Formats: sequence, structure tokens, C-alpha cells
Amino acid sequence: MRKLKYHVACTVDGYIAREDGTFDGFLTEGEYVTDYLESFNTYDIVLMGRKTYEVGLKLGVTNPYPMMK
Repeated sequence: MRKLKYHVACTVDGYIAREDGTFDGFLTEGEYVTDYLESFNTYDIVLMGRKTYEVGLKLGVTNPYPMMK
């Protein structure tokens, strides 16, 4: 049986974005972010919500996790 790791990005109110749609409340640098990004090297698959994926598409990101299936 495979292990399942579950990461969720959300604010206390249960959302990722602010009411105006911005998502600048998350840290983008520092030790925590480095550790979080390095943890992706241990994953082989990701499931992302459509609205989160669409945010990346608007920024030109079509494959946010190229190291995964």
C-alpha cells in the first residue's frame, strides 16, 4: 500500500485567495518555503483543484509540477 501525504494551502477562513481574488498572503521565500518545495521531490503525483490550476494558467504556468505525473 502506498503512503498518502496531504498538503492543503488555506487561510483560517478556509480559502486561499482574499475576497478580491489576490493570493499574496502566503510566504514566497524563507526556510519554510524552501522545505515545502523540496518536499515535492518525494511525491510522484499531485491532484490540484481547477480554480487553483486556472490561477497558474493566467500566469502562463501549464505544468506546475513537471517532476510529477
